[in-house]
Amino acid sequence: MKRIKLKFNFFSKDIENVVFDGEEILYDISTPIITVAGMGEKTNKMELQMDLVISLQKDKYKVVWVSSRNEALLYNGQKFPTFMYDEGVSEKKKILMYNHYLKWIEQSEKPDVILIGIPGGIMPDSKKQVGYFGITSFEVLNAINPDYFIMSLYGNTLGKNYLDELRNVMKYKFNVEVDSFYVGDMEQDAYSLDKLAPIEYIHLGQLTVDKRVKDVNYTEIPVYTCSTVSQLYQNMIEKLGEYDEFQSL
Repeated sequence: MKRIKLKFNFFSKDIENVVFDGEEILYDISTPIITVAGMGEKTNKMELQMDLVISLQKDKYKVVWVSSRNEALLYNGQKFPTFMYDEGVSEKKKILMYNHYLKWIEQSEKPDVILIGIPGGIMPDSKKQVGYFGITSFEVLNAINPDYFIMSLYGNTLGKNYLDELRNVMKYKFNVEVDSFYVGDMEQDAYSLDKLAPIEYIHLGQLTVDKRVKDVNYTEIPVYTCSTVSQLYQNMIEKLGEYDEFQSL
């Protein structure tokens, strides 16, 4: 059998250095924006985003996916701009640049919908596991107004009071309404949160995750898992259908 060596190169379409026009204003973005944020790493945000992109493309929507992972480039996507991690750029300018970056995407790509995945979490896990203090989430959510917002959770952070409080945090700290929760199949090891070593995670079986969601029986907004991601997608489409830009597709 003849062997053929193939070399793959991934090229970013990121032209972040030329999309900021210097105007200190936030542009309106008329294209519907779906946003996925999470309590932290390993909340299955990436898997959820891929499911949503595949479903949207299957239904013939042109979607531009802005993700922190290069997989987005395979789905007509854009990478999360590197200036958001640049310590030499002020937080104010990052917010403005990210808004202008998405406006450029809207004008150049003319998508039906934009899907944004926010890297990291929304707050520190503990005093010894501070992460990035949720700064990236704060910046992104000040740059945009999501039309459908999904908060991805760990499997051990469920409870009516917890979910109520989290909705209030997102509303009053980040000025965003949570449209649905998504519960991943990982939980954090509580003991590792009080150590300087990397956080440890425990993988949960899907039956365990589904049972926990069912037991909580949260009725204020929908709570989904990997087993019900198709229902999440339908809920999202129905909500976006309320917007004229999406209805006309």
